[in-house]
Amino acid sequence: MKQFIFIIKFIAIFLCISVKAVTLPAGGVEAKYQPELLKLKRKNEFSEITTVSLDNQKYKQVLDVQVHKPSTKIWQVQVPFTLSSPNIEFADTIMVKVVARSLSSHIADGSVGQMDLYFKYKQRGKPVVNKRLMLSKQWQTFYIPVKVDKQPKVADMQLVFLLGGLPKQHLQIAELSIINYKDSIDVAILPMTKVKYFGMEDDAPWRNEAEQRIEKYRKADFNLNLFDKNQQPIRAAKIDINLQRHDYNFGCGLKALEIFGKNRLSEQEKQQQLSDIEKMCNLVVFNNALKWRHFNADAVEKAMDWAKKRDLKVRGHALIWGRFRSAHKEIEKKQDYYKKHPEEFQKVLLEHVKEFAALYPDQISDWDVINEPSPEHHFVDILGKEATIEWLNAAKEANPNAARCANDYGIVSRYDTWHQDAYYDWMKYFTEQNAIDKVCVQGHFQGPMPITEFYQRLERFAEFNLPITMTEFDFFEIDQQLKAKFMEDLITAFFSHPNTDGFIHWNLTDLYDENGKLNLSGKAYDKLIHKTWHTKVALKTDEQGQASFNGFKGQYNLKIELANGKTMNKLVKLSNSDVVSLTLN
Repeated sequence: MKQFIFIIKFIAIFLCISVKAVTLPAGGVEAKYQPELLKLKRKNEFSEITTVSLDNQKYKQVLDVQVHKPSTKIWQVQVPFTLSSPNIEFADTIMVKVVARSLSSHIADGSVGQMDLYFKYKQRGKPVVNKRLMLSKQWQTFYIPVKVDKQPKVADMQLVFLLGGLPKQHLQIAELSIINYKDSIDVAILPMTKVKYFGMEDDAPWRNEAEQRIEKYRKADFNLNLFDKNQQPIRAAKIDINLQRHDYNFGCGLKALEIFGKNRLSEQEKQQQLSDIEKMCNLVVFNNALKWRHFNADAVEKAMDWAKKRDLKVRGHALIWGRFRSAHKEIEKKQDYYKKHPEEFQKVLLEHVKEFAALYPDQISDWDVINEPSPEHHFVDILGKEATIEWLNAAKEANPNAARCANDYGIVSRYDTWHQDAYYDWMKYFTEQNAIDKVCVQGHFQGPMPITEFYQRLERFAEFNLPITMTEFDFFEIDQQLKAKFMEDLITAFFSHPNTDGFIHWNLTDLYDENGKLNLSGKAYDKLIHKTWHTKVALKTDEQGQASFNGFKGQYNLKIELANGKTMNKLVKLSNSDVVSLTLN
């Protein structure tokens, strides 16, 4: 499998504004980790971690981390620590303090080093905190405050610095401490290191380039012709033109099982989420309700009916997730049998694809026929890669109007080059067999990256000349200002790329605070789709009954007032420089 390493100039470049060393509030208890910082020692083909002595009055010894060559997976270069029963619980306020520096680096111009702090319970799910740290040549003190927002099922934890997938670098860590304040301190008053990324600047060159592409690809010149019942032009008619819905898919996850099935949410919470979706989205994807293992026909029926009444498109997710623990429980129970009888196993899978892909053919616009083909290849190992083409073709046969997708993570958001290359190879195989209709990238971001690098990743997969959809965007970041800014820049760059056709938030609740109000990210997103990328104009028809304007492609409401004072409303869909003729009675 080929390796694909992005050109150095597109590797992550950040500037960290480190909070000056401060005296942290008293009252916290330091959590112990193993091994102790200066006792860690590791070595593999990519890196070596040892303790070295310095001629430094403050730091006599430090942990020395040398990355000799880039790994293909982010977990292949790590600096790991374990916390056995550290007594860190739900709602605790934690401060992680790190003192580190970069000695040399092949990242960008060599002025910065990089590592991702990853702190979590030893269980499935999101980390307590994931924070990208950028290191200068000078010692920096990083403060990472966090509120534990999930109830853990286990006591043990791990803190890891990840350096995999990055170019060669040499860095040192002088201090690492984890302080638990329980509920004695508000997390908001604790210091936090601020991070900036190249491309964040108001005058960054990519912004003008993106704006030009948006003007070219997302907007068009439209012409309206008004005629009376005798096909005579209607002159001097006033037209208030207002974009109601974009052609472009701005979507989100809809938790159909929770809202229309299980009683996990209050009625107020359900109605609030549904109301928010109506305001912010023109497409929905059911996070779990259409998955084989979790399928609930009643909840799906109610959710589909709700979407249909509001003219919302639906993405189907997902038909084949190639691992037994995500298949139907009866399939998982028989996995040993199916491993020995691959032909029978393939028959069962094809029956499932045909049955589910045929559901709601008039509403489902595209299907994730295969979810995460690169890492979840257990079924392919049993059946051979040719089986995937049969799945894709079966889905097309069941619903010819739904675009076929292979959905995967880490393609535009992480530094797993093996994953990006593997997905590229799968897409090449699928396109050669004429068995795929879209490039679908999930977009789970653990840290910001230069917008130019992100755009270059899109360019790589644009080679297939297929629409590109971001299917599951979220961003794990504790700095809400940084989170909002990076999301705004990321969506702008993505919207500007001519091959993209949709941007989907996996959890729309990420845009709202605990009181149901738009947070900083929500306000930025709302401004983009309802103001910046919105068209509202007032025109008057000329002597030929014509009116012209330039606007975003989509569905428009036309409020027409005739010279005699009579008013009426018309809904029209405008795209690709349309000429629309309306006959009014």
